[in-house]
Formats: sequence, structure tokens, C-alpha cells
Amino acid sequence: MANDYLSLFIADINRSFEGLIFSIEQSTPSTTQASLHARDLADALGSVGLSQLSSFTADLSRQLATGQDAVLPATTQLIEFLKISIPVMESGNDNILLPNQIEEIHRLSAQMLAAMPLHLMPAFEPTGTELDLPTKSDLDIHQEIQQDIPVSGPAANVITSVAPNADFLLSQRRMGLNLVQRVRKMVSDQQGSAQREIDFLLSEHQDALLAVGQVLLAPYLQNFTGKVEADGVLVDSDLADVLVSSLRLLTHPGAISVHKQALTLFINLSEISVTPLQLSAAGEVLAKACGRIEYTNGVLRILLPASLKRMRLLPFMRNGQRYVVSWAQLISIDPVQPGVFLNDILGDASQCQKTMRLCCGDHIYFLNADEIYPVLNMNTFKLPSLLSGPDWLSGIALDDASNPYSWVLL
Repeated sequence: MANDYLSLFIADINRSFEGLIFSIEQSTPSTTQASLHARDLADALGSVGLSQLSSFTADLSRQLATGQDAVLPATTQLIEFLKISIPVMESGNDNILLPNQIEEIHRLSAQMLAAMPLHLMPAFEPTGTELDLPTKSDLDIHQEIQQDIPVSGPAANVITSVAPNADFLLSQRRMGLNLVQRVRKMVSDQQGSAQREIDFLLSEHQDALLAVGQVLLAPYLQNFTGKVEADGVLVDSDLADVLVSSLRLLTHPGAISVHKQALTLFINLSEISVTPLQLSAAGEVLAKACGRIEYTNGVLRILLPASLKRMRLLPFMRNGQRYVVSWAQLISIDPVQPGVFLNDILGDASQCQKTMRLCCGDHIYFLNADEIYPVLNMNTFKLPSLLSGPDWLSGIALDDASNPYSWVLL
């Protein structure tokens, strides 16, 4: 999977599809959960260029969100269609769907729609067999989110889309991140003087999209001290929970200050005294979220990504393979001393030229590389449960050209 861009998104399609099946095929179908899985599925289908089918699935997601059982037969038909279509997608051996695959999927889609009763058919109808390219602008994405915000008064009677709960907003963010990632790959394939400038703007847009569905961190810290400086700092709720879990293992500080830079939280706890046991326990919690903790002269500092969906990573090469590790855990990079035999979690490193000193939680690790590249903000994908890998493999990260990197979790 690490060498196949398409298989990464097909794994995403499979995961969302399995969730949709589970939600629908229960004795009492859960339309709310089915709606969220259908939204993720629409996003994943759009990521491989099936924008027509993606729009169809997104429309079903909106109808499922209303809780109407009348849409269940249409959803069942979609499930049966995808049971046939996903093997067609998996038959490719390139990093994009081939024209014959797209044509076959659209043919199957037309058959599904033809067999669907008109009163159950979603508003969107796929047409043609061409591969549609994404054309959403920042305004389009903003309007999509705004359309899903509930309103009061007379206008509330015409709002039929899903309410902006956390899961839905995170799904919107996921769609936006992957959509821009697809455009960035298209840009990287082009030549021209404006290529770098365009890619830089797209990267900044992806960074800004992380704010969708994030929460303010300050309220999470109020119970630990009366002095909190974290105005406007946003974070994914699961990372906020990780931070809270680690702070509960420490004595309360006199003050907490937080600022965010390069998608990373820098948290300083002052006027605090901690024991080695407390530091180790808190570090174990933070290590699982690619963070680190340090204690010096009465000040405890925590570095933690603000999101595990897109984060600051350090890319490196080893034996012709691409890897990344959390930038928040990097302490230093040094040349390898000549004649020294090296071994680390990736195996024999005797031929490596550089070594990275990393702090995972509160433990120091060394990771070796043939070549180390400048840090990048990258989209990340956790390893799906249906796949297995070595203990250190957390998932896959994509650079601007959508080249996949193995994501190392120490």
C-alpha cells in the first residue's frame, strides 16, 4: 500500500463502506450513523476522481441525516452497487483509475439508477462517463458548511441538511483536505513558473481547513490552574482529550500558556514540580499522539500536534523507502560517526549517514536515515484496521505530489 497512491484511497473507501453496511444492516438501521459513513464514503469516492458518484452518495448522506426510512431502499441499492464497483476500482495497477474502469463504474451506476423508484432517487443524477475534476473554490466549501448550520425563525422550516455536529464538520474538513490534496497533485504534475506559488497557497489553504471542526483549547485547561493563556488556540477534540489526560497525571501548575505554530501546540506549565514517575506517566500518554514532554528549572513544556489528520512531519529516505516522523518530537540531527554499527526499529542502519535524536513522550530515541529532507505539513491517514503492518507503522502521509510516506510512530 505504501507504494500505491490509489490503494490508499481505496482502503478509505472500503472502511467507510463497511461502516455504512454495518449501520444499515442492523435489525434497526441507524440512519444517523449511516449518514456519517455515507459522507465519508462520498469524500473517499471524490478523492479517486469519481465526483459524480461522490455527489450521488453525498446526497444520500443528507437524506439519511433527516432520519427518513424512505431513503433506506436507495441506500441498499447503493450498497449492492458498490459491492460490484469496488472490485473494479481495485483491478487497477496505476495511481489513478483508468478510463475503462471509470466507464464500467458509470455503466453500473446507470443500471442502479434505472432500477431505483423515482420517489426514492436522490436529486443528483450522474451523466456522462468522463472523469470529472474537482472545481470547488474556498467559497464553495465555506457555503457548504454554512448551509448546514441550523437557523431559528421562519427560515428554519426550509433547512433539511444535517446539523453541524462535530462528526459532520470533521467529515467536511476531511473532504476539503483530500480535495485540495488531489489538486496539489495535479499542480505538481505541471510545469511553469507559477507552480511553486500555487502549491504554497494550496498548502496554506489545507492548513486553514484544519480549523473546521476544531475546538478552543482554553476551556479544557481551566480546571488545572487559574491562569490560562490560550486565547484563540484551536485543536482537534481528541488531542485536547489527550492533553487533559496527561495533565491529570501531574501536579497542578501555577500557570499554563499555549501558543500554536506550524500546526503544533507549544504548552508551557510554570510553577510546577513533578516527579520522574509523573513525567513518565504523562509522557506515555503524549507519545501515542506524537508528542513530547520536557521538564527544566520548574517549567514543564509539552509539544503536541494540533491534529493527527494534517501535521508537521520530518521526511527522510532509507534504503530507497520514504518515511516521516513527527516534527514535534525532533531534538537534533547529527552525522553518523564513521565505523559505528547502527540498528534501530527499522532494522539494520549500518549504511545510514545521518541520525535523528527524538523525544517520544519523555524517552529519547535515535532513528537513522540515508537522507533527511525539509519539514512539511502533510495529510495523514491512520492504518486501516483491515490492514496489518509493523508495530512502528502508524499510517501513511502524503506530500504535495501525493507521494506516500510510511508514518513512523516510536
